[in-house]
Amino acid sequence: MTLRALPTPLPPDATWLYHLESRAAGLLYIGVAWDLDRRLRQHRKTKSWWPEVYIIASFLYPSRQSALAAEAVGIRCDISPPIYNIMVPSKRTESMGDAEPLFGFDVLAGAL
Repeated sequence: MTLRALPTPLPPDATWLYHLESRAAGLLYIGVAWDLDRRLRQHRKTKSWWPEVYIIASFLYPSRQSALAAEAVGIRCDISPPIYNIMVPSKRTESMGDAEPLFGFDVLAGAL
Protein backbone atom coordinates (compact mmCIF):
# COMPACT_ATOMS: atom_id res chain seq x y z
CA MET A 1 0.00 0.00 0.00
CA THR A 2 1.36 3.41 -0.97
CA LEU A 3 0.11 6.41 0.99
CA ARG A 4 0.12 9.80 -0.65
CA ALA A 5 -0.11 13.39 0.61
CA LEU A 6 -3.53 14.43 1.92
CA PRO A 7 -5.55 15.36 -1.17
CA THR A 8 -7.21 18.74 -1.41
CA PRO A 9 -10.01 19.17 -1.83
CA LEU A 10 -11.09 15.96 -0.14
CA PRO A 11 -13.57 13.70 -1.92
CA PRO A 12 -17.08 14.60 -0.65
CA ASP A 13 -17.57 11.19 1.01
CA ALA A 14 -14.01 10.83 2.38
CA THR A 15 -14.07 8.92 5.68
CA TRP A 16 -11.44 8.19 8.33
CA LEU A 17 -10.75 4.68 9.57
CA TYR A 18 -8.94 4.72 12.92
CA HIS A 19 -7.29 2.13 15.15
CA LEU A 20 -6.81 2.82 18.86
CA GLU A 21 -3.98 0.80 20.35
CA SER A 22 -2.48 0.34 23.81
CA ARG A 23 1.04 -0.52 24.88
CA ALA A 24 0.04 -3.63 26.82
CA ALA A 25 -3.13 -5.01 25.21
CA GLY A 26 -2.55 -4.20 21.54
CA LEU A 27 -5.54 -3.26 19.41
CA LEU A 28 -8.33 -1.74 21.50
CA TYR A 29 -10.85 -0.37 19.00
CA ILE A 30 -11.44 0.21 15.29
CA GLY A 31 -13.91 2.79 14.04
CA VAL A 32 -14.87 5.11 11.20
CA ALA A 33 -15.71 8.81 11.27
CA TRP A 34 -16.20 11.73 8.92
CA ASP A 35 -14.88 14.12 11.59
CA LEU A 36 -11.98 12.31 13.26
CA ASP A 37 -11.20 15.01 15.85
CA ARG A 38 -14.82 15.13 17.02
CA ARG A 39 -15.05 11.33 17.25
CA LEU A 40 -11.84 11.04 19.27
CA ARG A 41 -13.07 13.74 21.67
CA GLN A 42 -16.29 11.71 22.12
CA HIS A 43 -14.29 8.59 22.95
CA ARG A 44 -12.08 10.56 25.37
CA LYS A 45 -15.19 11.80 27.25
CA THR A 46 -17.31 8.63 27.23
CA LYS A 47 -15.11 5.52 27.14
CA SER A 48 -13.73 4.17 30.39
CA TRP A 49 -10.93 2.48 28.43
CA TRP A 50 -9.66 5.74 26.85
CA PRO A 51 -6.69 6.04 29.28
CA GLU A 52 -5.35 2.79 27.79
CA VAL A 53 -4.99 4.41 24.33
CA TYR A 54 -1.34 4.92 23.44
CA ILE A 55 -1.32 5.07 19.62
CA ILE A 56 -3.97 6.36 17.23
CA ALA A 57 -3.49 5.13 13.65
CA SER A 58 -5.67 6.95 11.11
CA PHE A 59 -6.33 6.27 7.44
CA LEU A 60 -8.42 8.43 5.11
CA TYR A 61 -10.52 6.44 2.62
CA PRO A 62 -12.16 7.93 -0.49
CA SER A 63 -15.65 6.85 0.60
CA ARG A 64 -17.56 5.78 3.68
CA GLN A 65 -18.27 2.46 1.98
CA SER A 66 -14.58 1.67 1.52
CA ALA A 67 -13.79 2.73 5.12
CA LEU A 68 -16.59 0.51 6.46
CA ALA A 69 -15.27 -2.42 4.43
CA ALA A 70 -11.76 -1.92 5.84
CA GLU A 71 -13.23 -1.60 9.35
CA ALA A 72 -15.09 -4.89 8.92
CA VAL A 73 -11.91 -6.70 7.88
CA GLY A 74 -10.02 -5.28 10.89
CA ILE A 75 -12.72 -6.13 13.42
CA ARG A 76 -13.18 -9.66 12.11
CA CYS A 77 -9.41 -10.32 12.20
CA ASP A 78 -8.71 -13.75 13.70
CA ILE A 79 -5.19 -12.94 14.86
CA SER A 80 -5.75 -9.91 17.07
CA PRO A 81 -9.31 -8.51 17.00
CA PRO A 82 -9.96 -5.24 18.86
CA ILE A 83 -11.04 -5.90 22.44
CA TYR A 84 -13.58 -3.07 22.83
CA ASN A 85 -15.58 -3.27 19.59
CA ILE A 86 -19.07 -4.44 20.52
CA MET A 87 -20.63 -4.62 17.05
CA VAL A 88 -19.10 -7.12 14.63
CA PRO A 89 -19.92 -6.34 10.99
CA SER A 90 -21.16 -9.08 8.71
CA LYS A 91 -18.82 -10.66 6.19
CA ARG A 92 -20.92 -8.98 3.48
CA THR A 93 -19.64 -5.58 4.64
CA GLU A 94 -16.07 -6.64 3.83
CA SER A 95 -16.90 -6.87 0.12
CA MET A 96 -18.37 -3.35 -0.06
CA GLY A 97 -15.12 -1.74 -1.16
CA ASP A 98 -11.51 -2.40 -1.93
CA ALA A 99 -10.07 1.10 -2.19
CA GLU A 100 -6.74 1.85 -0.56
CA PRO A 101 -6.49 4.75 1.87
CA LEU A 102 -5.67 8.17 0.45
CA PHE A 103 -3.63 9.16 3.49
CA GLY A 104 -2.53 7.72 6.84
CA PHE A 105 -0.63 8.60 10.01
CA ASP A 106 0.06 7.49 13.60
CA VAL A 107 -0.03 9.74 16.65
CA LEU A 108 0.91 9.04 20.24
CA ALA A 109 -2.28 9.66 22.23
CA GLY A 110 -0.38 11.58 24.91
CA ALA A 111 0.53 14.16 22.27
CA LEU A 112 -3.12 15.12 21.75
